[in-house]
Amino acid sequence: MFENHRKKKRLGHVIITPLIDVMFYLVAFLLVFGTFRTETTGMPMELPRAATPSDLAREHIIVAIDSSGRIYHDERVMVDGELTAALLPKLRANPDRLVIIKADKSVTYERLIQAIDAIRMAGGAHLALAVERASQSGGAGR
Repeated sequence: MFENHRKKKRLGHVIITPLIDVMFYLVAFLLVFGTFRTETTGMPMELPRAATPSDLAREHIIVAIDSSGRIYHDERVMVDGELTAALLPKLRANPDRLVIIKADKSVTYERLIQAIDAIRMAGGAHLALAVERASQSGGAGR
């Protein structure tokens, strides 16, 4: 009676807990190190610093203003009227799209307002100013 029980081979089972741990670490690694900072404009800019910047949505339009006041969009130099014409079809297709302005910290306030006006004439209602993250202790007073 006990012989039949002993002769039965037990099927091996797979413990998946270590596999789940490895997959979790792999996903965490990809999330942390998979987001690389890329410069879309290809020009050296010194952005203002802020201690409390927030990350923005991925689907956005970037407009850059360099230290001499030139406006760049899609890696091309544009005047205000060209910027409005270039942004118009993009913002008509998606009026809630965010427009991020990367302005060098030496850009005059007047030039920044001119760029904002050109963006708003194209229908841009959601604007954000790009900043670099400052150290928590240093703040924006650099």
